[in-house]
Amino acid sequence: MKLGRLTPVQRFEVFNPRWHDRKALLMDFKIGTHNEITFPKANSLPGKWYISGAKAKTYPTSQMKTKAGNYVTMREVPLDDLEPFEREP
Repeated sequence: MKLGRLTPVQRFEVFNPRWHDRKALLMDFKIGTHNEITFPKANSLPGKWYISGAKAKTYPTSQMKTKAGNYVTMREVPLDDLEPFEREP
C-alpha cells in the first residue's frame, strides 16, 4: 500500500507474532484508519507492513491480561492479510 507522505498512520511495534497460527495481535483501541506494523524481533518479516482500520476491525478479538492485572482487547490479524507499506515521495 502506498500512502502520501503527510497521511497520518497509527504505528504498531509487534515484537513477535503468534507463529502457531500466524497472527499479529493489535490493541483494539489503538487501531486507526491507516496502520503501520513493524516486527523488530522477527527477522523473517523485515520492513513495514500495512492494514486498513476497516479491515482490521473485522477480525476476532481476544482478551489478554497485562502485567498490572488488567485485561485489554486485542485483534487477531492474520499475517497473510498484511500488505507491504510504502510512502509516496
